[in-house]
Formats: sequence, structure tokens, C-alpha cells
Amino acid sequence: MKLLLVVEPTGQSTWRDRLQRALAGTDWRVCRSSPAEARRAALSTAALVVVVTEGALAASPGLLPALAGATRAPVVVAGRDDCQAELVALRAGAVAYFRPEQPDDLLVARLEALLRRHPFRPVLGRLPKRLGPQERALAHAILAHRGPLDRLRAVEVLWGGFASESAYRVGLLRLRRKLAAAGLLVEVRPGLGARILVAAEAAASGARPG
Repeated sequence: MKLLLVVEPTGQSTWRDRLQRALAGTDWRVCRSSPAEARRAALSTAALVVVVTEGALAASPGLLPALAGATRAPVVVAGRDDCQAELVALRAGAVAYFRPEQPDDLLVARLEALLRRHPFRPVLGRLPKRLGPQERALAHAILAHRGPLDRLRAVEVLWGGFASESAYRVGLLRLRRKLAAAGLLVEVRPGLGARILVAAEAAASGARPG
């Protein structure tokens, strides 16, 4: 499993040590809890994100919303035995909350079950190297947005709101052509916007370029 551990400054060392021991032999890495750093790491490497915390995400209040909005990988919180902390985590975007009393084998089994339920292959790491600055910026903007990125939002992010609809369409067309060679699909959903998918997964789900 490609798993990313995001450790808050207050993250319990016991949780961190347990997870690292339980995940021995699997594909995982650790990053700090800066929302920007965690978001970049999740987009490029993670099939599952585990946030290790001691409090109710007090040290990094924007962390879960940033992760939930930037990656389609499920986000799990490993924290203290506290109903309020679990409530905060789930409302902020986590799909599950792990409490300390769970044995290691159950912990791993739950992580594996989440991966089966939320199959995901990172997209950012598959972007071709030969993308122009504007094409890469558009791809990053689409991937970083919660849900499809609409034209008005894309124009605001990339051109400060000053660009014609034709400029956006040309940029999207160029991006679509280059990503197709890397096995990625740019799907445009009428009235909603654009999103980037792995072509094989998109075909299985019935998604089309639009």
C-alpha cells in the first residue's frame, strides 16, 4: 500500500511507533503536518493518508480540509480515545477514526479494507514532464480543487480573472492531448467543470472527455 503518515506536532509518539511497526514491509512515508506540504505529498504519492494527532487537530486546524479537498485518497485520523476528537475529525473530512485500544492486526486490516473500498492511484506523479508552465499550472489547479474545476475558477486562478473563454479552451485542449499520452483523461462535465482521471479507471466508471 502507498500510505502517507502526516504527523502533527502534537502527534503521539506511541501512535507513530505503532503505525510504523504495523506497516513494516509496506510502502509508506512520513511528512510534516504543514497543510501545503501534506497536500503536495498526498497528491503525488498517497493511496491512503493517516493523520497522527494527540488533540482534536488543534495544532493544524486547516490540515484535514486541505487534504480532503486536494486528494481523492481516503484520509484517516489516528488519535486519542475521545468522542469529541472523533466528531471533529469526521466533520473535517476524515473517512475513519482510529482509537488507541485497537490491536495492531485490526489496525492493518482496517487500513486494507479502506484501500479496497477506495481504490486510488495517485495522479500528480503521472503528469508528463513535457508540460508548459501554463499547462502544468492548470493541471495542478484541477487536481487541487475539491470536485471539478469550473472555467471561471480556473481563469481566476491562472489568469487573475482576465482571460477569454477561448484561452481557457485552448489551454484545456493542449493539456488533454499531452495527458492522454500519459494514460490520463481530462473529463469536462457540463455545468460543473474539469477533472483529471486515470484513463483506465475512467473507462471502467464510464467517464468521458466531454
